[in-house]
Amino acid sequence: MRHIFLLSLCCLSSFYLLGQNSNFTTGQIYLRNGDIKTGLISDRFQHQKGVYLKNAEYARVDYYEMDQISAVKVGDENRYVPHYFKDSVTTTCLWLITLVESEVSLYRSPKDANKYYLEEGGTFFSINLQTLPGVVNALKNKCVAFKEKNGVYRLTPISLIEMAKDYNQCRNSQAAIKTYLDSRTKVYIGAQLGPNQGSTKINENLFYDRKYYFREGSHFRNFPTLTFGIPVDLQIGKHFSITGGAFYIQQIVRRDSNNLSLARTPKFSNIKFNVAFVEIPLGLQYRFININGYQPFVQVGFGGMISMLKSIKVDSRFPPEDIPPHSFRGVSVSRSVGVGVSKELSSNMKLQFFGQLTKFYVSFDNQFPIYNTNNLQLDQYRLTASLLWRFDKHNKLVLKK
Repeated sequence: MRHIFLLSLCCLSSFYLLGQNSNFTTGQIYLRNGDIKTGLISDRFQHQKGVYLKNAEYARVDYYEMDQISAVKVGDENRYVPHYFKDSVTTTCLWLITLVESEVSLYRSPKDANKYYLEEGGTFFSINLQTLPGVVNALKNKCVAFKEKNGVYRLTPISLIEMAKDYNQCRNSQAAIKTYLDSRTKVYIGAQLGPNQGSTKINENLFYDRKYYFREGSHFRNFPTLTFGIPVDLQIGKHFSITGGAFYIQQIVRRDSNNLSLARTPKFSNIKFNVAFVEIPLGLQYRFININGYQPFVQVGFGGMISMLKSIKVDSRFPPEDIPPHSFRGVSVSRSVGVGVSKELSSNMKLQFFGQLTKFYVSFDNQFPIYNTNNLQLDQYRLTASLLWRFDKHNKLVLKK
């Protein structure tokens, strides 16, 4: 248990290296001749002028040029269409991100988060902060019902999706409308459970008197416990997430020998702490490329550790009332680093495994004859499993009308 972090790192590193050449994910290619190709497609096609596709993991790879393709669909959420932008000098090819698919469609630029395109009858109208009022006025002039609604639209994905839906319904109340998530931002919340193994040591010299004292860095025995909590994951891009939540952590530590004269301090020759913490962490996570549906990641962070002393026991030959007053005080700041892997079970759910090392200090106030007020250093090794559900406004937009 103690080396769980290093073991997780080795396993995930091997998994990542073995999968370097398998950067494919489930998807579909819609060709201009009407054919639909389903299989595993390269997840890097947004940076290329074509798409690689294979029917199975070790099957032959086929390549489709950009001008052969009308659309590419990745999973249940993301749909892209190729488009050529021409000026007097160059032609730029982009894979536009679909937000609304209907008679009048809405797209977002993959390079500029504040640039959108409305497509009607094969003609693309650029939408940005300067052109949005003119586009809205043009749509009002084309459809009376849209004008009467008098909606106020802003340059945000939610607002522009509503604008495109309103305009489609104005043109044709029976129009089929499908909206897609804007995958730049996702919010997940769920449940986490896993084992926790730690190590504890005193970080200072603790004096009984001038003759008898602890060695600096005295260690305790630690017992495995369970940790559980509510993780929160805010994905702010293709590769980055901000993580947080609230977690309950218990640590049981025991000292069988205090390096003191047992004749002078016999009741403290065996001392046991049972301590619990509520952790409020904040972390930054970087996700690597998707490998056959699995996505390795690394994470660093810090957090607040609120300590709650559950019990303390000394040698059983002595009555409990002989234990001097004691408590852990204050809120400690923790530092953590970890590696993990996540697997999308559906467009709204994912499973995540995470190995983490957390370090922090706690202050121990007491009137024990062998202790002063001192800092205990606690290292925790955790291996947790989390089930997370997508929970945000964007999720409500994945529907058909």
